[in-house]
Amino acid sequence: SLPSGMASLASANTYNLLIPSPFYFFGSSRITEAFCGGVNEYGASAYLGPVAMIVLYGYARSQWHLPGTRLLIALFLIAAIPSLGPSVFVAGAGHVPMPWRLIARLPLFDKAEPARVSLFTFLVLAVIVTLWLEDHSRQPRNALIGAAALILFFLPNPSAAFWTRPLNAPPFFAKGLYRKYIAPGATVLILPYGVEGD
Repeated sequence: SLPSGMASLASANTYNLLIPSPFYFFGSSRITEAFCGGVNEYGASAYLGPVAMIVLYGYARSQWHLPGTRLLIALFLIAAIPSLGPSVFVAGAGHVPMPWRLIARLPLFDKAEPARVSLFTFLVLAVIVTLWLEDHSRQPRNALIGAAALILFFLPNPSAAFWTRPLNAPPFFAKGLYRKYIAPGATVLILPYGVEGD
């Protein structure tokens, strides 16, 4: 199972749904630090952005009379709510208990990282955006503007420096000392393993 407290650390922050992390073109470390309690890959995976949320709301409001719409919104919530983890995570502090707390100790779920469930929100969102763009009741120009805005808010950080960092090779590897202890072709498990380790 995940180490104690890891489920909370591996959960999406509620602000991450709207505020882009530095992984994105419009992201800012300062804003992410202020609203989300810092930058982490889990929050980045949950980011939907304001445009996607507006499209989601607009589609739900205009098509709520259709059973398929209600099913899509239900599926979206079923994926989005668990991604918040065992408690609502706002600005670095846990508050309201969430459904994940009820299943966190069950087999398989005790090894799952809640924020990863947010990947399923993108599958549902892709269907909703497609149906929204296909709606012929609005002018094609508005659909094109909406599509362009969606793409714009999902563009990655263009800075090459953000995606690279110097390699910090320990002397054990840098000086070739490993050759004395590790046979060619051997499989090695390195512990502890850090999320941001080299």
